[in-house]
Amino acid sequence: MRRLSLVILFSAVLLAACSAPKGREQFVRGMGPWTFSVELDSLTKSDFFFYTRRDGSPARRSKVAELPLDVEWISPASDTLRETVYLPLEARSSFYSSESSVPYREGVVPPLSGTWTIVVTPHDSVTVRGLRGLGLAIKYLK
Repeated sequence: MRRLSLVILFSAVLLAACSAPKGREQFVRGMGPWTFSVELDSLTKSDFFFYTRRDGSPARRSKVAELPLDVEWISPASDTLRETVYLPLEARSSFYSSESSVPYREGVVPPLSGTWTIVVTPHDSVTVRGLRGLGLAIKYLK
């Protein structure tokens, strides 16, 4: 009886450990363009967030309040969707760095399952000194 209880408990722990991830993050260094490959399921809603980090003292960082980004979604079938969004740059700040994390899209359900490519390109008209790169965080919803 005791052995059966341990087997059931062990099985429950293994089942919980094998559950699907609740999210995923990718960070690409540099000044862009940034390319992200993400696995999306047409049966799952997802929330997307962009995050950045800028290095340097406040006097050395650009005074740019937001960064215009061209975002291109390329589906598994090679269809392309394009849009322009504006990423606010100041959120959490210390003397030597500032970080920004903002919602990009909420409740996204892609029309096709598979690997999607998201290419994010900053506008040439804006230069952001100290920009370390761009990150994409995805939270999978039930």
